[in-house]
Amino acid sequence: KKPDKTIDRDNEAQAVKYRDDLLTKFTNKSIQIMVIGKDVNPHIHANQTQGDCILTSYDSVIADARNQLEWLINNLSR
Repeated sequence: KKPDKTIDRDNEAQAVKYRDDLLTKFTNKSIQIMVIGKDVNPHIHANQTQGDCILTSYDSVIADARNQLEWLINNLSR
C-alpha cells in the first residue's frame, strides 16, 4: 500500500481475495502474502500473522532487514 496508508481489515481481505484468485491459476501451490503500509490499525496487532497473511509497517520491515544484516556482518567478520 502507499507509504501513508494505515493497514486495516479491508486491506487484509483484499489481499486474501487476490491470493485466492491466484490459487485458481496456480493449483497445489502455497502463496504467502504481506500487506505493508505506514502502520497497522491499532485494533489489529502489528506484525500479526493470519495464517499466510502478514500485516506490517514499512518501519518494521526495514528494522527487521537492518537486524538481519547486522547479524550477518557480525557473524561473517568473526
